[in-house]
Amino acid sequence: MGLPNFLIIGAMKSGSTALWWDLRTNPSIFFPMDKEVGAFCDERILTTEGLERYTAYFKAARRDQICGEASTLYTKRPTYEGVAERARQVLGSDLKLLYIIREPVARAVSHHYHIHTIGECGPDIDAVVRSDSTVIDYSRYAMQLEPWLAAFGREAVMVIAFDHFISDRCGWVEPICSFLGIEPRVDLVEADRVVNRSDGKPVHRGIWTSINRMPLYRNLVRPLIPFRLRRRLLEMLLPRAPARPAPPRPETVDLILDSLCDDTDRLWQILGEDQPWWDPQQVRCEYAEIWRRAAQSAVAGD
Repeated sequence: MGLPNFLIIGAMKSGSTALWWDLRTNPSIFFPMDKEVGAFCDERILTTEGLERYTAYFKAARRDQICGEASTLYTKRPTYEGVAERARQVLGSDLKLLYIIREPVARAVSHHYHIHTIGECGPDIDAVVRSDSTVIDYSRYAMQLEPWLAAFGREAVMVIAFDHFISDRCGWVEPICSFLGIEPRVDLVEADRVVNRSDGKPVHRGIWTSINRMPLYRNLVRPLIPFRLRRRLLEMLLPRAPARPAPPRPETVDLILDSLCDDTDRLWQILGEDQPWWDPQQVRCEYAEIWRRAAQSAVAGD
């Protein structure tokens, strides 16, 4: 029975789609055509019927391939709990995990734009950060990792920085494939391809959202449509994402970073890092400048 040897577990809006795209070029790796299967978010994966449905995603894998699955749903606590425990129960203790994370304010800004484009919130990020706790919670990387560490151990998890990966996608393929125990095929990576760009992308809104969420479409129709063909169809049929809203005010940036302070310190301890992957003070300065320029542009536009 073919089941995943590894999972890409997020984080949301942190490059997991680019990572999935690059790894799927390797002939030694099999991925389902559908990203975001998200089966371990649902307790039905533990039923005979649920497991059969999940196994069907990997039935086309060859014997010489390892199987992978990718879903940012797997690190969306507290929206989904018990995910790591169900993965351990179904996939066993030898599972390997890839977790790509991003400077948390940049992730929150991208998160807000995503849910704004699909009509789940308004354009005011300052208001959304204060009303929707997930915008901050999904950047609590230590909190998101802890169940996976408890289930599989630190040695089973490879944590990747978004900025490092995006700046050298070919360079990262080799250590990731080494971690997965397969030969890297850097020559096949389309490093110049932009994957999952938010600006101007087709978005599911209204009736399209309802169709996309239908079990019949997600479980039966969508897996049969090749990824590239599905993207072309969506570009033809769906409306485009709106323009990006105004950036967060400096006080909102402070709120995000201050809320994450303890979790971020715990993350560096988990990773054994002496130096953080991002400097909170530098982030504050960068977004203060972004806000200043946006405010000046708004005044000039008036």
